Amino acid sequence: MIATPLGYQWRFNGASVSGATSSAYTRANLQAGDAGSYSVVVTNAGGGMTSSNALLTGLPSQSPRFDMIALLPDGRVKLLLAAESGFNYTIQASSNRVNGFIVTNVASAPSLFEFVDANATNSGRRFYRASSP
Repeated sequence: MIATPLGYQWRFNGASVSGATSSAYTRANLQAGDAGSYSVVVTNAGGGMTSSNALLTGLPSQSPRFDMIALLPDGRVKLLLAAESGFNYTIQASSNRVNGFIVTNVASAPSLFEFVDANATNSGRRFYRASSP
């Protein structure tokens, strides 16, 4: 039998969430910064126990897009990626639009990210794609 009353303290990335002391915890209008590990410490007169972490992840509400692609005088390719800030993205390249390979990962991207593909100078035709994991 569980001794009552029960106390609750919700945690985000190991730190207590101010005012989150109910048996359920709800977040509205989630943002990229809300992604992370959530847990709850449940206590009663006999002591306390911490739950396992639940990992909250999110996807951007809009797909990333290239706002600019330019061929530089030395043959390198300059890309300007427009993306929802705070999310992770991958930029891939391919010579045939089928067999792509990762040219860079963008962690916690700003809203505009500039990338120069220094390996494009000797690759001939190249296609680019940006995506979120």
